[in-house]
Amino acid sequence: MMIDFIANISDGFVSTDIVRKRNIPYVNPTSSDFNQERHSLNIFSPSVSGNSDVLIFVHGGEWDSGNKNLYGRMGKGFCNRNVVFVAINYRLAPVFNHKDMAYDVARAVKWVKESISNYGGNPERIFLSGHSAGGYLTALTGLDTRFFELAAISNPLKGLILIDSFLLDLHDFFTITDPDWAKKYYHLFGDNREGWKDATPLNYLKQTAIPMLSFLGTKTYPGIMLGNDRFRKQCELDGKKLEFNIIKNKAHKAMITQLFFMNCPMYDTILNFIRRN
Repeated sequence: MMIDFIANISDGFVSTDIVRKRNIPYVNPTSSDFNQERHSLNIFSPSVSGNSDVLIFVHGGEWDSGNKNLYGRMGKGFCNRNVVFVAINYRLAPVFNHKDMAYDVARAVKWVKESISNYGGNPERIFLSGHSAGGYLTALTGLDTRFFELAAISNPLKGLILIDSFLLDLHDFFTITDPDWAKKYYHLFGDNREGWKDATPLNYLKQTAIPMLSFLGTKTYPGIMLGNDRFRKQCELDGKKLEFNIIKNKAHKAMITQLFFMNCPMYDTILNFIRRN
């Protein structure tokens, strides 16, 4: 599906009364691995007394940077559409690897499942989304059952929303697409083929029937283009539900910053996906 998104520089939207809660810990502060900054989340709710759909967002940043606090405008955008928006932090490289990060995402989802009704969200209607490295973590956590098992919860997600996601086929990227550049990520994923296969989200498609929505910019990085195309083809081979959207004239960063404008058509595509699932 080809969509030409042109962001409107004017908000053009009448804001609802948004309830904002910041820096809520999603890991027990007495836990031995608790990190006050990284094990926290922000909630944007259109009403604390509602029963709204919930979207959890995982930031990008090449796994070693990024912060939930950058996405307040997305919180506003989704609240204006009666969706509770939850932006999370997670532990970062180089100290932590992809498994630690996916475990953090699973624990954040668990907290939302158990607590979001106190903030106007429906715990039976949780969706997970991410951009770039956050898209990778969204796909890995949502498809590989190990991380929810570690968090002691069954996967409660109703759908995954991937935005210009990086390394959906990590093994292909490391061995064929750009193996020299990929060496910078060895500290995250290891330096061997078996480890790369183990860390590749598309290898876990057979484990679940979860619906997926993805967006890919035509001006994004070649490695992201190839990885998303491989993911799309594997979904077709495995008979998995993926709604694949190609966004014209958008580079990698613009794929997420366009959602900072309240009239971005991408909101409607996401909302329609949420409502259908």
